Amino acid sequence: MLISSTSASMMLVAGSRAPSSAVVTAACRRTFAYSSLQHAESSRQAQSAGSSRPSRRSSRFASRPGADMVGPPDPLSNLRPVRYGSAFEESSSSSSAGPSSSSRSTDASLSITHPYSLNEFTSSSSGSSTLSWANAQGKGRGHSVYFEKLLEKLEAAELAHKLRLARADNFNQRFWQDNNARFIQALSEFRSRTASSKAVATLPRSAEASSTTPTKVVNTNQQESELDLDSDSLATFYSAWLKANAARHRAYNRQLWAQTFGDLAPAARYQCLRAWAKFVGALERQFGRS
Repeated sequence: MLISSTSASMMLVAGSRAPSSAVVTAACRRTFAYSSLQHAESSRQAQSAGSSRPSRRSSRFASRPGADMVGPPDPLSNLRPVRYGSAFEESSSSSSAGPSSSSRSTDASLSITHPYSLNEFTSSSSGSSTLSWANAQGKGRGHSVYFEKLLEKLEAAELAHKLRLARADNFNQRFWQDNNARFIQALSEFRSRTASSKAVATLPRSAEASSTTPTKVVNTNQQESELDLDSDSLATFYSAWLKANAARHRAYNRQLWAQTFGDLAPAARYQCLRAWAKFVGALERQFGRS
């Protein structure tokens, strides 16, 4: 009699014994370990992809050459220091965009061994700044005399503009450091006076409460400490503080407005010369003068 393969396999399965619990447990453990490895590998790949994204994002939003850089705020004045960029930094960065391998290795070794920045005194004189801007576009017939004179005017205007910005920043930093130090000292003195007056006012009540229930004393002291400076007391302190320092604030505002209006003309002259120098440089490059 012929028996089909399906029926034979069914007979073999029916005749075999059921697998033991140890075999089932081992199989489950192998399956769980394999799934855990797959999950760890996928999470590792996701982390690597996520770490690559911020690097690309940071490179995309990196500061351009010649841009202003803002630092962290001062803990007392709450003002952020600013490192102002230069128009000649853009030209020096464009000139060093495609150096040879030997010059790159030399610059890397110098930047490692030199204790100071080698680009610190690039714009110390009009000649060096003019040469750095003129050489930024490569070798050629050279720029015109008008463009060289324009770069000298741009450097003088940039120096005057930066000096005025530094003076304004130092003025604001000194005033707000002194103002905030005065405010913190006055607030601490007001807080101590308010706490002492409240402590004296609560002495009879605490004595009466100690004869009845000692637990109420703790609750009363906690409430008084929590209500050390409420909105009414703070409003009183702020109004008194503004009245006492009104003359200082008015003098600061007058000087600030005078400096701001005085700095408008040099800043406008510097920005116009900077834009005009870019336009003239691009025009001369177009006509093959660089």
